[in-house]
Amino acid sequence: MHSFFRAYWMLLVLSAVTSLLAGCIVAAVAVGAGAGVGTYAYVNGKLTDDIPATPERVVAATNQAFADLHMAVISSASSAVDGKVIARTAEDKRIKVHVASSSSSTVSHISIRVGTWGDKDISIRVLEAIKGHLGLTAPSTAS
Repeated sequence: MHSFFRAYWMLLVLSAVTSLLAGCIVAAVAVGAGAGVGTYAYVNGKLTDDIPATPERVVAATNQAFADLHMAVISSASSAVDGKVIARTAEDKRIKVHVASSSSSTVSHISIRVGTWGDKDISIRVLEAIKGHLGLTAPSTAS
């Protein structure tokens, strides 16, 4: 009889957790459906956004942004379809910016990851600096 109650409670807890997670997934899908160009997402340590520029322009703006932020560019490469820039902060945190063209030739998908686990504040600051160099927002004067 004891194992019956234990199994009953485990089933009850499992169904409650499943119900809660299902609600989160629906909410995330609903939020994502309304997202458009210029709306970034920060998930699992990675900041992503769609930017109305070619990968080559985004990589050039990324290099300028890192220079403004006094971060050392370790490598930088771009093509008409993608690009990647790797930089390091003064505390030796690795920042990787990956750019890929979307189905539209004028919009690029950008992802920014700081270190292994991510750093939202630094990622947002880098994204804002990149957008500033593309004329999408006012460039930040803070350094």
